[in-house]
Amino acid sequence: MAPSGLSKANDQAAPAVCLALAFVCTAQVNPANSTLAFSAVSIEPFAVGPGAKLSPFQADPGGLRWHGVTLHGLILRAYGIDEGQLLVAEDWTQSEYFSIDAATSTAATTDQELVMLRQFSINALTCGSRSK
Repeated sequence: MAPSGLSKANDQAAPAVCLALAFVCTAQVNPANSTLAFSAVSIEPFAVGPGAKLSPFQADPGGLRWHGVTLHGLILRAYGIDEGQLLVAEDWTQSEYFSIDAATSTAATTDQELVMLRQFSINALTCGSRSK
C-alpha cells in the first residue's frame, strides 16, 4: 500500500526507480577494482506476457545478457546460491522482471562476469543505502 499522498502508480514505479538509481550509482567504480567491472550496463523493465521472449542467462567473453529476470533470480545466479538460502524481503523482487545487458571492455570468462555481477550488486546496494 502506498503511503498517504502517493498514488498506486508511484508505488508500482518505486522498484524501477530504485533500480535505476542504483545503476547510476554503480558508475562510480573503484579504480582498484576496475579490472573486474563492466564497462557498460543497461537494465530496463521487461513486460512478461504473450509473445514475451524470455532468455536464459547468456555470457560470452564480451559481456552478458539476460531478458526476463527478477532481482531475486539475479542474486541467486550472481552468488551461486540456492532458493532456500535467500531471504526475500520484498515481493517485487520476485514479480518485477528486467532485461539486463552488460558489456566488458576486455574479454572475460563467465566466472569473472559473475564476480562483476556481484560487485555491481554490492555497489547498487551501497549506493541505495546512502540515498535513504
